[in-house]
Amino acid sequence: MDAAIRQIDLPVGECVRRGWDLAIKNLGPLLGYTIIVLAISIALGLIPILGAIATIVISPALSAGYFIYTRKSLRGEATVFGDFFGGFDYLGQLFLYGLVGGLLVAIGLVLCIIPGLYLAIGYMFASFLIVAKRMDFWAAMETSRKVVTANIGSVIVLILLQIAINILGLLACGVGLIISIPVSYCAGVVAYQMLFEEEVPPIPAAGPVTIG
Repeated sequence: MDAAIRQIDLPVGECVRRGWDLAIKNLGPLLGYTIIVLAISIALGLIPILGAIATIVISPALSAGYFIYTRKSLRGEATVFGDFFGGFDYLGQLFLYGLVGGLLVAIGLVLCIIPGLYLAIGYMFASFLIVAKRMDFWAAMETSRKVVTANIGSVIVLILLQIAINILGLLACGVGLIISIPVSYCAGVVAYQMLFEEEVPPIPAAGPVTIG
């Protein structure tokens, strides 16, 4: 399964605005799930070797839970707290994406830094596609990379804004991260929705210029 590779005028400010609304609307469930994820991570960290292996295997599925819940909310669908655990339905593909994607990014960083950064940015929507489009990990990685490449300028601006939002949260005695992290994440979910799912008018093809 593949998705159309689209180039759009991604409204980064709108992504952040809608991300703010989405995060504030779901702040309670997001914080509650984060506490559970942290508790699981701490518990597994107390188990030598096997705990570390389990963390590597289940972390992508736990992260995908945020996307499943917030995407449903963004689309106006009814949500339940159990949606956060829906990532385990895609455990195998998410694990393979984390393993292969992480390895490729690491190799790119070691070789020349820039290729690694490009792949890290390019794969940012891969886990979303595994869940939303039920793609296998490689198709999701390549689709994400191609769409990000087609919209690289606006995606980089979005990432810089996400970083800036979290820096502001950190400067607020660290407490602001409780708000800034969900907002920056939800802005990414909104961007995914715009790039992959919403109907967006195509960019006009270049044509002859008429004067007069």
